[in-house]
Amino acid sequence: MSILQKGFDERRYVRAESAALKRRIKFFGGRLYLEIGGKFYNDGHASRVLPGYDPDTKVRLLKRSESRVELVHCISSLMIRQGKFRGDSKVMYSDQLVNDIRALRKKGMQTEAVFISRVSGRTKRAADAMRRKLQRNFGKSGIEILFGYEIPDYPRDLRTILSNRGYGRQDCLHAEKGMTVVTAPGPGSGKMAFCMAQMYMDRRRGVRSGYAKVETFPVWNLPIDHPVNVAYEAATADIGDYNMLDRLHRAAYGITAVNYNRDVNNFAILRRITQAMTAEDDPLRAYRSPTDMGIGCTKAGIIDGNIVRQSAEVEILRRYWQCRHDYAAGRVSGTVMRRMERVLGKI
Repeated sequence: MSILQKGFDERRYVRAESAALKRRIKFFGGRLYLEIGGKFYNDGHASRVLPGYDPDTKVRLLKRSESRVELVHCISSLMIRQGKFRGDSKVMYSDQLVNDIRALRKKGMQTEAVFISRVSGRTKRAADAMRRKLQRNFGKSGIEILFGYEIPDYPRDLRTILSNRGYGRQDCLHAEKGMTVVTAPGPGSGKMAFCMAQMYMDRRRGVRSGYAKVETFPVWNLPIDHPVNVAYEAATADIGDYNMLDRLHRAAYGITAVNYNRDVNNFAILRRITQAMTAEDDPLRAYRSPTDMGIGCTKAGIIDGNIVRQSAEVEILRRYWQCRHDYAAGRVSGTVMRRMERVLGKI
C-alpha cells in the first residue's frame, strides 16, 4: 500500500520549475525556444514513478508561465516514410502527432506550427503526404506547416550548416511570443534542429534568442543508480538510452550531475555550432555542460524518498515483465531484452 501514498508534491515542483524557467527566459533577453523532453501530456511513467505527479503537469506548468507561449510540433519525414511506430501506444508517429495536436487543444494549448524535418528527395513524398494529412484535419485552424531540409554532412560541415544551404534554407517560424515550446511524438523528430535553425535566423535579424529543455528524467541531482534514474533506462530500453555522469558539469562546477547519452551528444553539437554562429558575448555560449541546457527541478518535488524509491522499483519490474512478454511474442528484439535484463540487475 505504501506505493499508493503520495511521494511527490506537484505544487512544490511547479513552483521551482516556474521560477527556473522565468530566470532562463530573462537570461536570454525575453525569447526562448523550449524543448520538451519526454511526454508533454499524459505522462504515465512520471505519475507511476513519482506518486503525486499529475500526468499533465508540464501542460499546467507552461500554461501558468508569465511569458506568452506558442507551440510547435516536430516530426521526421524519414520516420513518416518508414511508418515508425511509438513504442508505448503502438501508434504511427504521423497519427500520434495528429492525436497530440487535438489532445493539447482540449487542454488549452493551441498549435502554431508543425515542423517536418529531414526532408530530402527520398522523403519529399512522405512529407507532402503529411502536409496534406494536417491540412485535412486542421485546415481551418491556421497551423503553419514548415519543412526542414536535410543538410549534407550534418553536423560536421559548419560552412554549409551556417549558410543559405543549411539553416538558412529551413522554413522559419516568425516567432512573436516570449517562448516557443517544441514537442514531438517521439525521439529523433528534429526538435533541436528546429531550435538551432530558428536561433540562427534570429541572429541574422539581430535577435539573441536562447534554447533550453524541460527534463523530468533522468533526475540530474539524484545518484546515477537511484531507482528513479534506473527506471528511465527501463522506459527507454527500446531506443537504447542510458544514463551517464556529466563530466563537463563536474569539471565546470565541481558538482556531480546525471545526464543521458543523447543529450551528451546533442550538447557537443550545440556547442560546436554555437561557437561558430555567435559572438563571444552571446549568452548562448554560457552553457558549459549538457546539464546546463536542462531546466530540471524534479527533486524539489520529492517529499518522501522511500515511497518514490519503491514506486520506481515497481515500475522497473513492471517494464521488465512486459518486455519478457513482448519478447516471447516476437514484438521486441533480443537486444532490447538484454538491455532490460541489465537494467533489472541495477536494483
